[in-house]
Amino acid sequence: MNALKLGVVLGLAVLTTAAYGQLAAREEVPRALGPRAWWCMDEGSGTIVHDCSGHGFDGAFLYDPEWVTGVSGTALKFEGCDMVWQIPGAFDDSVDNGFTIMAWVSWDGGSAACVIVDGRGTNAGFYLGINADGSISLNIYRPGGGTGLVSPANLFCEGEWTHVAGVFDAVGDQLRLFKDGLLVASAAATQAYYDSPQCAIGNNHWAPGDGQWHALNGVIDEVRFYDVALSAETIQQICCATPPPFGDMNCDGALDFGDINPFVLALTNPAQYEVLFPDCYLMNADINRDCWVGFGDINPFVECIVNGGCPCP
Repeated sequence: MNALKLGVVLGLAVLTTAAYGQLAAREEVPRALGPRAWWCMDEGSGTIVHDCSGHGFDGAFLYDPEWVTGVSGTALKFEGCDMVWQIPGAFDDSVDNGFTIMAWVSWDGGSAACVIVDGRGTNAGFYLGINADGSISLNIYRPGGGTGLVSPANLFCEGEWTHVAGVFDAVGDQLRLFKDGLLVASAAATQAYYDSPQCAIGNNHWAPGDGQWHALNGVIDEVRFYDVALSAETIQQICCATPPPFGDMNCDGALDFGDINPFVLALTNPAQYEVLFPDCYLMNADINRDCWVGFGDINPFVECIVNGGCPCP
């Protein structure tokens, strides 16, 4: 066999080995790891929020959620009586050994608890929300009671994107809460899951009847529901796959030299920045995530420009 043929054979062997390795790795990932429901909120207009998983769990506007710039594409801002509701209750019928609910949230603070996703039924379902002190709540319900978990307080910088995930692990008998892909709280939970007949995003779905409106007072994007308890590693991968646009100060979808002047303006004259860039978030300049745009963000911003992106939290 001449050298050329040998090279081709060896190359094919390497490619074949790699292909088998990729196939084996792919087969190790359970099909259930795909979201059961995924409200990506990239429509940008209209009053229907489609389920991007393809399973048909679409939701409809109640009152007037506002389409705004999201962590990826567009998102929805919820205030007052706004919500996305009438999501078919079958979205969680396949839950057996646990579930994961997650979303990107930009919260503007408030004096009362507010809803991210309300999947409660009568003695059934779950709830994921934010409390007035900036902690996260995850609750599951059953006949005769339920189980809840509350994270430490002050987890949010007002107006800044934060990834929130809640997990019910029926095999490990645990509730877990994650912020930006990192575990922030856990507690024992030994009960079975009772699926909910309804679901809403951004507000209390019973509010039209009981008058208890608990709008998020902020923006929600990329809501996903999995009918499995995802691992911490998988949650972090999902979080880091859609990073918030820190440093993208002109909102063109790229982090480059074109962001330098807008960053300086955000640092020195925030009011003028918001006038000139009304569709951007001032807090994208909070590169060091200390809930404040200041001189401490300069060196991290430079590193982001040099590296072509900011690191995942």
